[in-house]
Amino acid sequence: MSDESQRQLEAVAQILGKEMDYGVATYTAETTLEEREDLRRQFELGALPGLVAIRCLDEGVDIPAIQTAVILASSGNPRQFVQRRGRILRPHPKKRRSS
Repeated sequence: MSDESQRQLEAVAQILGKEMDYGVATYTAETTLEEREDLRRQFELGALPGLVAIRCLDEGVDIPAIQTAVILASSGNPRQFVQRRGRILRPHPKKRRSS
């Protein structure tokens, strides 16, 4: 991960986690697969209110419980555009809509 990406990740986690008192964990390409699965499970169960992710929700990640997402930067690549939005638009029994 680049220094700029790391700085952005830390800034968002700081704002949400410490300044807004919203429980978040970071979810990155450097996060081990075991830890990613644990974070996903905690999020699905509601034990973890939010995930701050960078460069790892494009393909192959399935977290249908996501109801709200804020995409801070997006690639001009149409495939990534669709993949990132697809993370929140998947159906889940506990959600009525996504935003």
